[in-house]
Amino acid sequence: DLLPASGLQLVFCLLRYRPPRWVRIYQGGFVAVSLMALLVPGTDILVHTLFLWQAYTRPGLVAVLFLVIWFAANGNVEARTMSLGWALFLFTAVNDILLAQGLLQTPRLLTLGFAAILVSMAVSLANRFTRMYNHMDHEVRERTEELEATNRKLVDAARRDTLTGLLNRRGYLEVARAQRSGRPFVIIMGDIDRFKSINDVHGHACGDFVLRRTAELLSDQLRDVDTVARWGGEEFIFLLPETSLEGGRVLAEKLRTVLEDTRFSYEDKVLKLTITLGVAPSRGEKPDIEDCIEVADLALYEGKQCGRNQVVVSGEEALADSPEGLARPA
Repeated sequence: DLLPASGLQLVFCLLRYRPPRWVRIYQGGFVAVSLMALLVPGTDILVHTLFLWQAYTRPGLVAVLFLVIWFAANGNVEARTMSLGWALFLFTAVNDILLAQGLLQTPRLLTLGFAAILVSMAVSLANRFTRMYNHMDHEVRERTEELEATNRKLVDAARRDTLTGLLNRRGYLEVARAQRSGRPFVIIMGDIDRFKSINDVHGHACGDFVLRRTAELLSDQLRDVDTVARWGGEEFIFLLPETSLEGGRVLAEKLRTVLEDTRFSYEDKVLKLTITLGVAPSRGEKPDIEDCIEVADLALYEGKQCGRNQVVVSGEEALADSPEGLARPA
């Protein structure tokens, strides 16, 4: 019979116990006896070896019992579950021993004891699978959260300007379109005056420094609800939700003054910059972001044409009066 050998192996697996070599040899004895019973014809071999079979099985039962008790005492969950089955098995074994000696008149219960062991092992195995499933489910959730976080970082990176850390054109448009609520807003478009000369005279490293420092200065002047982005090159664009046209003009003048009053120190150079800004309000109950940006851009163009370093506020007539086809000054 291969049941004792397979039962021992199942118990060892549930307890996560790696048995020594002599236990493996002991298990092999059950396999050898089973093969002998299969190869020898007739049932006489079973009758003549019954006592040997019982004597060979009992040490294994005792060893497994002590192993289960020891693991249960050390907090093994599977061992504690199996210990209930083994307790019932011991009860039924004592019952049958006393019955055999004539001390009791109860029915034989040892079969139920073996069944209790099998049930407890099955419950332990089910608990093991449940914990494994919960562990894998937890790992899957963790990996999913990591992937989602990585994806959010990638999405955010695609919306950010790598030089200044501000939103780029794509990120700005996403934010602007999401914030439309029918309430008034103002868009400011700003362009650093004569920035090309900084790159030509002092080098692109100096130009990058100026852009980063300018981004910091402009960001520091805004409210938490305002948005600033690098529109491209030396251009910056602002979104001021729930702001009147006059409020936008005041902020634009503040931005212009801050930049004009700041000295940019790079290595042994001290640079002075100015910025021209165009201000445009939202129009209508459902204003179009692109139209507002175009109006602000036209106001900026007007400021460049009129001498730079100034704020130009655009009204509704800006589009109609726009000088099309002309190149914008730097």
